[in-house]
Amino acid sequence: MAHYDVLIIGAGPAGLTAGLYCGRARLKTVIVEQGIPGGELVNTARIEDYPGFEAIGGPELAERLERQARTFGVEIKTESGGPGFDPRTGQSHHYAFHVSEAEFATIFGRVKAKGLPCGSGPYSHTDGQLYTRRGGLGFYFEDPYGHPLEVMTVPETGS
Repeated sequence: MAHYDVLIIGAGPAGLTAGLYCGRARLKTVIVEQGIPGGELVNTARIEDYPGFEAIGGPELAERLERQARTFGVEIKTESGGPGFDPRTGQSHHYAFHVSEAEFATIFGRVKAKGLPCGSGPYSHTDGQLYTRRGGLGFYFEDPYGHPLEVMTVPETGS
Protein backbone atom coordinates (compact mmCIF):
# COMPACT_ATOMS: atom_id res chain seq x y z
CA MET A 1 0.00 0.00 0.00
CA ALA A 2 1.42 3.38 -0.99
CA HIS A 3 1.62 6.14 1.60
CA TYR A 4 1.26 9.80 0.64
CA ASP A 5 1.57 13.10 2.46
CA VAL A 6 -0.99 14.82 0.20
CA LEU A 7 -3.98 13.65 -1.83
CA ILE A 8 -5.39 16.09 -4.38
CA ILE A 9 -8.70 15.24 -6.00
CA GLY A 10 -8.92 16.59 -9.53
CA ALA A 11 -6.17 17.28 -12.06
CA GLY A 12 -7.51 20.54 -13.44
CA PRO A 13 -5.32 23.66 -13.42
CA ALA A 14 -5.81 24.20 -9.66
CA GLY A 15 -5.11 20.57 -8.76
CA LEU A 16 -2.01 20.37 -10.96
CA THR A 17 -0.70 23.67 -9.56
CA ALA A 18 -1.33 22.54 -5.97
CA GLY A 19 0.45 19.28 -6.76
CA LEU A 20 3.39 21.11 -8.25
CA TYR A 21 3.85 23.19 -5.09
CA CYS A 22 3.48 20.14 -2.84
CA GLY A 23 6.05 18.28 -4.93
CA ARG A 24 8.45 21.22 -4.73
CA ALA A 25 8.03 21.12 -0.94
CA ARG A 26 9.14 17.45 -1.09
CA LEU A 27 5.76 16.14 0.04
CA LYS A 28 4.83 12.76 -1.43
CA THR A 29 1.81 13.77 -3.48
CA VAL A 30 -0.78 11.96 -5.54
CA ILE A 31 -3.41 13.58 -7.74
CA VAL A 32 -6.48 11.49 -8.56
CA GLU A 33 -8.39 12.40 -11.71
CA GLN A 34 -11.47 10.68 -13.04
CA GLY A 35 -10.88 11.90 -16.59
CA ILE A 36 -7.95 13.42 -18.45
CA PRO A 37 -5.45 15.64 -16.60
CA GLY A 38 -6.06 19.29 -17.43
CA GLY A 39 -9.76 19.52 -16.64
CA GLU A 40 -11.68 21.89 -18.91
CA LEU A 41 -8.41 23.11 -20.44
CA VAL A 42 -8.42 20.08 -22.73
CA ASN A 43 -11.73 21.28 -24.19
CA THR A 44 -10.54 24.85 -24.79
CA ALA A 45 -9.00 25.62 -28.17
CA ARG A 46 -7.33 28.93 -27.29
CA ILE A 47 -6.59 30.64 -23.98
CA GLU A 48 -5.64 34.32 -24.11
CA ASP A 49 -5.78 35.26 -20.42
CA TYR A 50 -3.32 32.87 -18.75
CA PRO A 51 -0.37 34.68 -17.11
CA GLY A 52 2.88 34.29 -19.02
CA PHE A 53 1.29 33.43 -22.36
CA GLU A 54 -0.11 35.78 -24.97
CA ALA A 55 -2.13 32.83 -26.24
CA ILE A 56 -1.84 29.07 -25.81
CA GLY A 57 -3.99 26.07 -26.68
CA GLY A 58 -5.79 24.48 -23.76
CA PRO A 59 -4.49 20.95 -24.40
CA GLU A 60 -0.91 22.29 -24.66
CA LEU A 61 -1.22 24.18 -21.37
CA ALA A 62 -2.73 21.10 -19.69
CA GLU A 63 0.19 18.98 -20.93
CA ARG A 64 2.74 21.51 -19.67
CA LEU A 65 1.11 21.68 -16.22
CA GLU A 66 1.02 17.88 -15.98
CA ARG A 67 4.65 17.52 -17.11
CA GLN A 68 5.84 20.15 -14.62
CA ALA A 69 3.95 18.50 -11.73
CA ARG A 70 5.46 15.12 -12.64
CA THR A 71 8.92 16.74 -12.76
CA PHE A 72 8.58 17.34 -9.02
CA GLY A 73 7.65 13.72 -8.33
CA VAL A 74 3.87 14.09 -8.25
CA GLU A 75 1.97 10.92 -9.14
CA ILE A 76 -1.14 11.42 -11.26
CA LYS A 77 -3.61 8.56 -11.26
CA THR A 78 -6.44 8.56 -13.74
CA GLU A 79 -9.18 6.11 -12.98
CA SER A 80 -12.35 5.18 -14.77
CA GLY A 81 -14.93 5.17 -12.02
CA GLY A 82 -12.32 5.35 -9.25
CA PRO A 83 -12.13 3.21 -6.15
CA GLY A 84 -15.19 1.81 -4.46
CA PHE A 85 -16.77 -1.10 -2.61
CA ASP A 86 -17.56 -4.28 -4.54
CA PRO A 87 -20.49 -6.01 -2.79
CA ARG A 88 -19.95 -9.19 -4.87
CA THR A 89 -16.48 -9.80 -3.38
CA GLY A 90 -16.78 -7.84 -0.13
CA GLN A 91 -13.59 -5.99 -1.06
CA SER A 92 -13.16 -2.28 -0.48
CA HIS A 93 -10.94 -0.34 -2.86
CA HIS A 94 -10.48 3.12 -1.47
CA TYR A 95 -7.92 5.71 -0.35
CA ALA A 96 -6.93 5.45 3.31
CA PHE A 97 -5.09 8.07 5.36
CA HIS A 98 -3.19 7.38 8.58
CA VAL A 99 -3.18 10.55 10.68
CA SER A 100 -2.35 11.56 14.25
CA GLU A 101 -5.15 11.68 16.82
CA ALA A 102 -5.12 15.52 16.72
CA GLU A 103 -5.34 15.54 12.92
CA PHE A 104 -8.10 12.93 13.09
CA ALA A 105 -10.17 15.10 15.43
CA THR A 106 -9.70 18.13 13.15
CA ILE A 107 -10.61 16.23 9.98
CA PHE A 108 -13.64 14.57 11.56
CA GLY A 109 -14.79 17.94 12.91
CA ARG A 110 -14.54 19.52 9.45
CA VAL A 111 -16.40 16.65 7.78
CA LYS A 112 -19.20 16.93 10.35
CA ALA A 113 -19.28 20.76 10.18
CA LYS A 114 -19.70 20.61 6.39
CA GLY A 115 -22.54 18.13 6.80
CA LEU A 116 -20.81 15.45 4.73
CA PRO A 117 -22.17 11.94 5.20
CA CYS A 118 -19.68 9.77 7.08
CA GLY A 119 -19.67 6.51 8.93
CA SER A 120 -18.06 3.37 10.19
CA GLY A 121 -17.86 1.24 7.04
CA PRO A 122 -16.92 1.47 3.36
CA TYR A 123 -20.36 0.24 2.26
CA SER A 124 -22.37 1.95 5.01
CA HIS A 125 -20.54 5.22 5.38
CA THR A 126 -23.60 7.27 6.23
CA ASP A 127 -24.32 6.01 9.77
CA GLY A 128 -22.43 8.92 11.38
CA GLN A 129 -20.44 6.52 13.56
CA LEU A 130 -16.70 6.05 14.12
CA TYR A 131 -15.18 2.59 14.10
CA THR A 132 -12.67 1.23 16.61
CA ARG A 133 -9.98 -1.13 15.30
CA ARG A 134 -6.62 -2.24 16.74
CA GLY A 135 -6.87 0.43 19.42
CA GLY A 136 -7.48 3.29 16.98
CA LEU A 137 -10.37 5.26 15.54
CA GLY A 138 -11.48 5.68 11.97
CA PHE A 139 -14.30 6.69 9.65
CA TYR A 140 -15.23 6.74 5.98
CA PHE A 141 -16.65 9.51 3.81
CA GLU A 142 -16.87 10.26 0.08
CA ASP A 143 -14.89 12.62 -2.11
CA PRO A 144 -16.84 14.86 -4.54
CA TYR A 145 -16.81 12.05 -7.14
CA GLY A 146 -18.40 9.56 -4.73
CA HIS A 147 -15.20 7.57 -4.03
CA PRO A 148 -14.87 6.28 -0.46
CA LEU A 149 -12.05 7.74 1.64
CA GLU A 150 -10.94 6.36 5.01
CA VAL A 151 -9.26 8.33 7.78
CA MET A 152 -7.70 6.34 10.65
CA THR A 153 -5.39 6.77 13.61
CA VAL A 154 -3.80 3.30 13.36
CA PRO A 155 -2.24 2.29 10.02
CA GLU A 156 -3.42 -0.76 8.10
CA THR A 157 -1.10 -3.73 8.27
CA GLY A 158 -1.99 -5.19 4.90
CA SER A 159 -3.75 -8.19 6.42
